[in-house]
Amino acid sequence: MTSSKAGASGASGQRASRAARPSAPSPGPRYRAVHDRVALDEIELYAELIIAAERSDEPLSQADIDRILGLTVRA
Repeated sequence: MTSSKAGASGASGQRASRAARPSAPSPGPRYRAVHDRVALDEIELYAELIIAAERSDEPLSQADIDRILGLTVRA
């Protein structure tokens, strides 16, 4: 019986010490909007390549890919 009292007071002592500690800030919502313009631009270019490849009857040539990506060849 003494051990159960010791266990109970030990548990309440632990609760008190936990309550005394400052709590960590909450991490906030799980979803946060992406505001990385470079990443969004890359995703858009990749989507354009996928759409062009899907519409084409044959594999895209390097010139087609460059044109879709807006690249120009310097002479």
